[in-house]
Amino acid sequence: MNQKFKLGFGNQCMLALVLGLGLGHFLPSSIIDVISPVGDAFLKLLRLVIVPLTFSTIVASFSKLDNITVIKKLGLTTLIWFAITALIAARFK
Repeated sequence: MNQKFKLGFGNQCMLALVLGLGLGHFLPSSIIDVISPVGDAFLKLLRLVIVPLTFSTIVASFSKLDNITVIKKLGLTTLIWFAITALIAARFK
């Protein structure tokens, strides 16, 4: 029984979240001031990538559909979810 312990991706993300919160709470502010530009750059890069990636994924999904009624339903659902999430994002910014 030689099994290696392997964390799934979701568990790795949760572990990283907990470790980041812990380190951010207990590290001195001088170290956080050095690390924060890296985190800010990472967040800006994520924002830069998310919109084109989402748009291209939606367009590629629509182009693979054959039935026009499915495309209408999927398009309407996508627009509704986009409107809901945009309102939530605008409200809490």
